[in-house]
Amino acid sequence: MAVLAPTIERPFTFTAVDPLTAFYQKLEAITAVEALYANWHPDGLEVWLIVHRLSPTARKEIFAQELALMQAFPGLGIDTHLVDRAAGDSLASIDLASVDAFLRFSRPSYA
Repeated sequence: MAVLAPTIERPFTFTAVDPLTAFYQKLEAITAVEALYANWHPDGLEVWLIVHRLSPTARKEIFAQELALMQAFPGLGIDTHLVDRAAGDSLASIDLASVDAFLRFSRPSYA
């Protein structure tokens, strides 16, 4: 069975931030995603995505992009957590003292 996922172009050589920026660029089109927090571990990335009112379609697209990232960067482990801020305290499960990266998605103020 072939697994279909969006493709992410990977440069021949890449830096430690390339997987993170590639993931960010692919998630930019998903308007429910508002912010990305990430920690690097020896086996890859642990990512928390702050979302707002995530639809089942958007959830499916997020995980398709996660799969595409793993295919573009073989050997990279990625563990993605979704935190819906509509459900309460969105930062309660994220240790901000140990976050390696924070990226905010630019969204209109009315979104």
